[in-house]
Amino acid sequence: MYEVTKIRSWSSLLIFAVLSLLGITSIPKAVQASPEILIGVNEDDYRPYSYYAEGRYQGTLILAVQQAAMKLGYKIRFIGKPWKTLLNEMENGELDAMMPLYKTPQREKFMHFVKEPLLYEENHLIYSSANPIAFDGSAESLQGLRIGVVRGWTYGGQIVNWHGFERISLNDQKIVVRNVASGRLHGGFGIRSDMLDHATKLGVEDKVGFASTPINRQAAYLAFSYKPGHKTLANLFSEKLKNINKLAQKQR
Repeated sequence: MYEVTKIRSWSSLLIFAVLSLLGITSIPKAVQASPEILIGVNEDDYRPYSYYAEGRYQGTLILAVQQAAMKLGYKIRFIGKPWKTLLNEMENGELDAMMPLYKTPQREKFMHFVKEPLLYEENHLIYSSANPIAFDGSAESLQGLRIGVVRGWTYGGQIVNWHGFERISLNDQKIVVRNVASGRLHGGFGIRSDMLDHATKLGVEDKVGFASTPINRQAAYLAFSYKPGHKTLANLFSEKLKNINKLAQKQR
């Protein structure tokens, strides 16, 4: 999704550095005999982690997962769709896996989550610069406000239990930003760098601001659907991704 300064864990960038040191800046085509895994990703760019360019999916998370798959003898086909569609297809068993997403009890009913996180994300509050919100990290500071959220997103942490404000479900973060900038919403939840990127592309970056206090920090994972054999796949990918993370940590 996003090409602005990231307020994320350095782990994914370190993974990219490790893969680059190993000479892996792009993934060679897997042999045709290799079994294929279909992984869904959000259709919006998620730079530098997952984005579509030059006719293929790229990014630090894409490279890490492809490298893990190669070591296991699999090839990966990524497909970009709206987030809600991906969740429905995972529940129906139409996809093999999707990423990156938060682990919740509801999702664990139809997904096998890889134990090793792909990255850690911070969610922030965006507001209209004409009407700043004095957000202190609590639900109380949002009382009576209309806050935009992306339909199908959980945002992790205790946000699901927050009350006292009106959640307005929209299709994506771009629409959230547009509505906040126009004053239709008091604020919105999302990834700061992504929302700022959308604001810049919409030409409304001077009409929005961000609370300095993050809403939360949450691990995001690769998860497999409940197809036969996928629980084993999740365990295998966890080990390979763990090894890649260990190599990244040695570069610190």
